[in-house]
Amino acid sequence: MGNTQSSPRNKTKGTQRQHRTIPRSHITVDRKPDATFNRSISSQETFYNDTRLTKKQSGEGLAYVPHIPPPHPQDDVAKAYHAFLKAFPEYQLTWIMDTLRRTDFTRLDRAEETYVDYMGGALYPDSLVRAHSTFLTQHILGNTHSSSNSSKLSSGHAEEARKAVLSFFKAPPGYTVIFTPNASGALKLVGESYPFVEGSSYVLGADSHNSVHGIREYASRNGAQVDYIPSTNTGGFLISTAQNILSRNRPKSQDNFPCLFTLTGQSNISNAKPDLTILEYASLLGYDTLLDAAALAPTSSFSLSETPVDAMAISFYKMFGYPTGIGALIVKEAFLEKLRRPWFAGGTVDVVQVPGSIITRAHKLHEQFEASCSFEGSIILYLFTVSANTGWYHKLYDVTCGNQWPSLPLYLPSFSSTSTFLSITLPYHIFGTITT
Repeated sequence: MGNTQSSPRNKTKGTQRQHRTIPRSHITVDRKPDATFNRSISSQETFYNDTRLTKKQSGEGLAYVPHIPPPHPQDDVAKAYHAFLKAFPEYQLTWIMDTLRRTDFTRLDRAEETYVDYMGGALYPDSLVRAHSTFLTQHILGNTHSSSNSSKLSSGHAEEARKAVLSFFKAPPGYTVIFTPNASGALKLVGESYPFVEGSSYVLGADSHNSVHGIREYASRNGAQVDYIPSTNTGGFLISTAQNILSRNRPKSQDNFPCLFTLTGQSNISNAKPDLTILEYASLLGYDTLLDAAALAPTSSFSLSETPVDAMAISFYKMFGYPTGIGALIVKEAFLEKLRRPWFAGGTVDVVQVPGSIITRAHKLHEQFEASCSFEGSIILYLFTVSANTGWYHKLYDVTCGNQWPSLPLYLPSFSSTSTFLSITLPYHIFGTITT
């Protein structure tokens, strides 16, 4: 979990919080042929003055266009607001964030809080919690490793969730999803199963998550060389330095001396986002590549088709805020076949000889690595998460920064205590993580 900062607003008695000076009764719903949403907006989502958004009609997208009434000649506030809009017309595009705050994050206003999280801990939307609760109270779910009706229902939804994750990250054929307790659990799974031997190398950046550092224990224990890419004064590393260290430790033989390169896609210490092309460079040298995307995935658009790492660790809590205790390892099946689990547990095997030493591994490759049955309830939640949040992403395309993700400017000190430009990125959960 990342560190968060939240502070109540200090307001004098009788002061009312002002979101916008524009009357909300003038926000209407218009049709736009190029607007698409992946989910319907409930007719229960009510705005100010009983203005409602109706359900999306079949095959049509809804877009929201604020219609601003002409100001009253005596209304200085309205005049000032219109003058502001004339000078900064892009500001109108941010109105959907206010709408989402009032409909899915009402607790922020009730608590009079300003929430800024620079480590990737998302605020969960109210609608997601309600949808999950409704689903759980209306269905009977069972252990996915059985053949009852409740088990088949769980298995079916788990497979849908797996497909949704692969689709979300644009994974090409050959990838699978292993659900884990969190991103750290996904990294640990690789570390404890990777075939390090004397003559192998484990290369990582100094500016990495602790769980990435922790893999060095498995490497050292098996006689592998551990080499760090030093950090710059502001975090991250120089590409030229990384290339030199990777070249120096390159695999002597991919089969006999496997080497692993692990990259933290976004630092939760310095906030640095290294150039992901270093992963391709390492792969060309013969390294297996592991991407820690725990902080990267909530703030950046990432495609496994464009950056086909061997494995990637993510946390759904960091992406969507709810629930805790669910992450995933998105991994190439060819890479999984290299790994050797140090133990087996319920669900990872079909047959166990007792007493004896013979086992039959589970038929599906991902099942051989999912060593717990405790994730099913949370896995199903992800179906709601994808449908709810993908639609928001498609509408937030207007307010973007250089990487085409919604952002607002913010100035903070860097490691070198000099002023540097950062931005609050607005990912799936709208109120976001600070990113460069």
